[in-house]
Amino acid sequence: EVRAEDVLDDGSFKGYGSLFDKKPDSYGDLIAKGAFAKTLAMGGRNGTGIPILWQHQASNPIGPWTLLKEDSKGLYLEGQLDLDIQEGKRAHSGLKKKYVRGLSIGFNTVSYEIDEKKKIRTLTEIELWEISIVTFPLLPGARVRAVKEAKAPFALSARARKPCRSLTRGSARSIRRIIR
Repeated sequence: EVRAEDVLDDGSFKGYGSLFDKKPDSYGDLIAKGAFAKTLAMGGRNGTGIPILWQHQASNPIGPWTLLKEDSKGLYLEGQLDLDIQEGKRAHSGLKKKYVRGLSIGFNTVSYEIDEKKKIRTLTEIELWEISIVTFPLLPGARVRAVKEAKAPFALSARARKPCRSLTRGSARSIRRIIR
C-alpha cells in the first residue's frame, strides 16, 4: 500500500509491495519472510533490475525503484516516478489523490510449501519480475496485486503446475474458468 502522505511532489514515494504472514490472498497464498532475498540480491529475475510498471503493463515502465528490501513487515520499497511521461504523471496524481493506492508484484514461484488442511500455499522463494502501481490489488490488506498461477494448485498435479509458473493474469483467469 502507498499512503498519500508518502508521495512527494517530486514523484518519490514509499510503501510495501507485499506483506509477510498476513491473511492469504484470494489465491490462498502467503509469502514467507526471506522469499525475496535471492531475487533482490540478483537484481530481479535476470539481473537487469526490477521496474515500476503502470498496471502490470510491460510497455509502460514509469520509473525506477530506489530501494527494495525485506524488513520484518514485508517487501519495503521506495520509488521515483518519471514525471516527464504521461503514465508517471497519471500514477503520481492517482497516488496523491488517493484513488490509486495499490501495489502489486509480478513474479514466478520458485519454491513453496502447501498446508493441505488449510488449502494455503506459502511461497518460500520468488523470482521477482516487476512491481506495479495498480488500481485493484489482489491482497486488499497489503494492497498487493500479484500475477499468479491458476487458482487451484491443489487440483493440479506437480507436472501440470510446472508450465503454469509464469502465466499472465488473463491466461490464469481463463484457466480458472475451465477448472471450475
